[in-house]
Amino acid sequence: MIEIKHLDIQFKQQVIFKNANFKTCPGKITGIIGKSGCGKTTFLKALIYQYKNQILSIDKQVITEKNKEDYLLHCVSYIDQFGTFFENMKIIEHFEFISQLKKQNFNQNKMLETLYLVGLDAIDLKNYPSSLSIGQRKRFLIALAMFKDASIIIIDEPTASLDQENKEIILNLLQKLKKDNKYIIITTHDDFLIEHLDIIYEIENKQLCCHQEIKEVQQVLKIEKTKHQRIKKYFFYKNQRQWFQFLLVMLLGFIMTVSISINISDSILQENQLANGIERANKAEVYTGKMNDAFLEMMVIL
Repeated sequence: MIEIKHLDIQFKQQVIFKNANFKTCPGKITGIIGKSGCGKTTFLKALIYQYKNQILSIDKQVITEKNKEDYLLHCVSYIDQFGTFFENMKIIEHFEFISQLKKQNFNQNKMLETLYLVGLDAIDLKNYPSSLSIGQRKRFLIALAMFKDASIIIIDEPTASLDQENKEIILNLLQKLKKDNKYIIITTHDDFLIEHLDIIYEIENKQLCCHQEIKEVQQVLKIEKTKHQRIKKYFFYKNQRQWFQFLLVMLLGFIMTVSISINISDSILQENQLANGIERANKAEVYTGKMNDAFLEMMVIL
């Protein structure tokens, strides 16, 4: 069992954890969830003993400064959310480096078998990891953890920036590690991944709150998702009404503009006809005090 007791972490004036506790067991996928900035990555670093004021024990053995190096070298593999690797090392050299650190002979067959298990058996081992896609890099790093035979696999946001197909591949790898009775501890925001967790710790109020029953978390996620859908639906219909009102106002404005234009055109035409009639009358003969027939005809038209 992995256990952390009385975890206190503070950066300057910001308290991240205050007397927090955590425990988990092998053969389970344990997830750390919470809002962005709540301390998920910070907690993962506590699992690799990055903070001195903590009590970390693995299978009842307390980790200290004296045995920290051995713990990190033989027991744990940590994969950050950026998929960090040695940029100046080729793919095969990463596996060779792990063998050197553990003072073991490099086993190429084991490396090839591990790459096959993660679906990377077709890659060129002489290439650099930077040539791999994001999904392939994460699988490559999981392959390194498997090659290392680490009993504790810690992964920060394993499905971040991945499409659904790659998410399912990563999940299958995590479930395989679970069957191998490994400790698997991850952070995630991914609802797809959360649904497959065995144990969930949620960071709230500087504490690690354990959800023993996955159904509790799934119910909360379902409620939040329903609320989100309702809000989205409300704004969707609201936008429809706004568009209808906008189009109606535009149509009425167009009709009024056309009507006013027609009235103005008629008025201008009448004024022009009247002016022409007066001009013709002035040029015509006026007899017995009456206007000529042309002017009278024009007046009738108007």
